[in-house]
Amino acid sequence: MEFTSTLNRFSINPSGSCVLYWMQSSQRADGNPALNEAIHHANESSLPLVVFFGLDSNYPGANARSLSFMVDGLRETSAELERAGIPFVARLVNPPDGIAELARTLNASEVIVDNGVLKHQREWRAKAARLLNVRLTEVTSQTVLPVDAYGKQAVGAYALRPFFRKNLEKVIWDQSRPKILYPTPMPGIERISLSDKDTSSLLDTMKADRSVPPVRRFTPGRAEGLKRLAKFVSAGLAGYNENRNKANLRGCSELSPYLHFGQLGPHDVAEAVMDSDAPQADRDAFLEQLLVRRELAWNLCRFNPDYDSIKGIPRWAQATLSEHADDPRPYLYTREELEAGETHDEVWNTAQREMVATGYMHNYVRMLWAKKILEWSPTPEIAYETALWLNDKYELDGRDPNGYTGVAWAIGGTHDRPWFKRPVFGAIRYMSSDSTRKKMDIPAYRRLVDHLADIELF
Repeated sequence: MEFTSTLNRFSINPSGSCVLYWMQSSQRADGNPALNEAIHHANESSLPLVVFFGLDSNYPGANARSLSFMVDGLRETSAELERAGIPFVARLVNPPDGIAELARTLNASEVIVDNGVLKHQREWRAKAARLLNVRLTEVTSQTVLPVDAYGKQAVGAYALRPFFRKNLEKVIWDQSRPKILYPTPMPGIERISLSDKDTSSLLDTMKADRSVPPVRRFTPGRAEGLKRLAKFVSAGLAGYNENRNKANLRGCSELSPYLHFGQLGPHDVAEAVMDSDAPQADRDAFLEQLLVRRELAWNLCRFNPDYDSIKGIPRWAQATLSEHADDPRPYLYTREELEAGETHDEVWNTAQREMVATGYMHNYVRMLWAKKILEWSPTPEIAYETALWLNDKYELDGRDPNGYTGVAWAIGGTHDRPWFKRPVFGAIRYMSSDSTRKKMDIPAYRRLVDHLADIELF
């Protein structure tokens, strides 16, 4: 199984002055297989390593909430790298253009990049492969197994699970950063010094959308992510299998923002869980979500070109939704009413308020949230678009394979099977707020969300 792949036909420049690591999805200085690979290449070539990050003001769906979380995390990452003698070059530029220009300026010997499966990420890598005149290598760093290894879209977790278990023995879990043998000072070139520029000023420079403000609930950066991971493993993992659907959040790791921005990697989390003394059943239940289910989402985005559209859902789901498209809806809400959380349903409104105010939504109600949008929208197409729009606008882990797959499952039956037919849903699996109340203490959940929202306001 190959954990690296060459993206163009060029070779290493033998007279190059450095190795370049194009950091994009794995925004961390430790536990980063792509960075480690770049360090090994630099050491073997007796060259220094330079890290590049392109700050793109046109990143799809970016706003002040997501950009501030990213920038503050990168500030920590850049400081850690520069302490190790690895210069960090951040520029306000389209990333593939930026890496190609920097490679020419520094006379790079080769370029290493981390992996990404979303459309714009694959387009960036393809463009960079054309623009560069040295070898571009992609390294598996945001998933545990290479996304291409399965070779096709998996129909469900049951199909991917045996393949995954069979190949886990090939994974190197310890991804400690090697020492760079040829450290170098920052080259005298144009860059944005993240340590010298506060986040608000940088967002102004990037002309960031300020309509969605940053949140206090999550402190950005790897150090905070590791702290949350340690707290979850010590206090939340035992009983996870039972507690994850409860309102007190004890069973929720709340690590998704850190995984989305690559401030934590799946290797970090999996290793901590596997080494814990929590009951085996709880470790297995969590690893099923982290490894099999998360990588199933990456598989969908890699092999289904319509992963972000209702066109990408299974044929049976398209047929059943079409058959029931004209069914009377019990309630109809506009996108604006949904965004404001102005429905008749207290459970749904609470979940929506949590997301808008804090950038996060409880794992269990997130499924109900999307299904109700289907029930309350004029058409399945409008429901699908609305769910993705809200998710990507407000969630810190929005614009992510997990989010696209979650909506595809909830509204479009992806990775699921047909159920008993009912109005509006057809054979799509149904969920109700009443059934959710039986699994969750909704009054406790509402009090928790009110408390978190108050913190954001003050």
